[in-house]
Amino acid sequence: MHMSPAEHLASVRARLGLSSEQVAYLLGVSPAVVVGAEAGAPPPPEIERLLAVFPATASPVADDLLDTFADPAFASVRVPPAEILAVAHAGPHVSRALVSLYHSFRRVRDENEALRVAAKGAPDGVDELDEGAHTPAAEVTAFLQKHDNHFAELEEAAERLWSTRRLEPQNLYRGLVRTLMEGHGVLVRVVPAMPDGAMRRFDPDKGRLLLSEEMPPRTRDFQLACQVGLLGQREVLDRLTADATLTTTTGRTLARILLANYFAGAVMMPFAEFLASAKAFRYDIERLGHRYRSSFEQVCHRISTLAGSPDRESGAVPFHMVRVDIAGNISKRYSGSGIRFPRFAGSCPRWNVYRAFSTPGQIHVQISEMPDGARYFTVAGTVRKHQGGYLQRASLHAIEIGCRLEHARQLVYSEGVDLDAAPVPVGVACRLCSRTDCDQRAFPALDQPLQLDPNARARSVYRPSDP
Repeated sequence: MHMSPAEHLASVRARLGLSSEQVAYLLGVSPAVVVGAEAGAPPPPEIERLLAVFPATASPVADDLLDTFADPAFASVRVPPAEILAVAHAGPHVSRALVSLYHSFRRVRDENEALRVAAKGAPDGVDELDEGAHTPAAEVTAFLQKHDNHFAELEEAAERLWSTRRLEPQNLYRGLVRTLMEGHGVLVRVVPAMPDGAMRRFDPDKGRLLLSEEMPPRTRDFQLACQVGLLGQREVLDRLTADATLTTTTGRTLARILLANYFAGAVMMPFAEFLASAKAFRYDIERLGHRYRSSFEQVCHRISTLAGSPDRESGAVPFHMVRVDIAGNISKRYSGSGIRFPRFAGSCPRWNVYRAFSTPGQIHVQISEMPDGARYFTVAGTVRKHQGGYLQRASLHAIEIGCRLEHARQLVYSEGVDLDAAPVPVGVACRLCSRTDCDQRAFPALDQPLQLDPNARARSVYRPSDP
């Protein structure tokens, strides 16, 4: 299909993941020139050269090469998509060779990992197929597991903030604004949407914190508390991120951001009070959200931090938490219940968290059983983040929290549920699941030879058919 120069430019910009302003900066032209070219104006020479480098539509080899460099094994290289597409266009044969080499690497890596797990097993909370084990995100996940997702110093700091600054639950926003002004000399301003889409931007030189007007009030409170943590808890954050688990600068920076978010959650939902409310409400996420003016996701995350307290007599239920998008990518995970998560996509489609997408806005409960026989009670729901106007598409994620089945009666969600009913068989990931009777298997198991019979067909091509 023939594309006009305007359509060609829009297609290339979308595939590179760049805004009009970013394309203009890279080409050395004004943003108005790029916007005009996409609107149908004759493209200047700079844009014509860009279009000459990148074809109007991505070729299969370009898509394969993009997928290859998306593997966490290349995380430290960080090859820009523009370079990948340029290589695919200029050297398609070399690109196919690279993709073939990558597939061989993946096959050997997966087979070795399966053998390692079969020989030694995997610890609770650590995925059995340890892909990209040394990426910054993997380091941070290991860091959270090491600390049981609980940081007493930040909890104590949040409690001190409430007492020293005399914060009020009904007016937390004003109290946090006052804290930033009086304690750190930072002026807070709520501004229209920022050009780069930022929700919070702090300028240390000007002592100014900008918050987007497109954030709901509870998100503004959270971002204010996060900034208070970054400024007021520098020494604590320095000490915590010096952990030996964090071996890269990126990993330490990511951990710092997550710890600031942890502090914000502790400010919005003070530990002792929140734990008492959680027990009284039997972990009713929506009721807790109303009381503490927090979102579904914020409450779920806070619930997952309670059992890690050094006070083992607190009686908090140990929860795991996972967040996924509609494509199955896991963007947040913590295992306090002992469940095992895959590190990247390819998790079991029978997980409760994926059922939530079928009816957004509703709560789903599930009794599941892992291949090792462990049973869990899980609660899942969707969260929709809509920031901006009509033309900005909202993002949809699903959140699951869960605990061992023996704790289920402490949750309000177990009302009316037969906890003795047959559980749903759930695995970690298809390639590592040994169940042969699953009709939702997407890949053959690594530990079982694939035997295909063209004269017999089961519900899944990877499921052995009955003789």
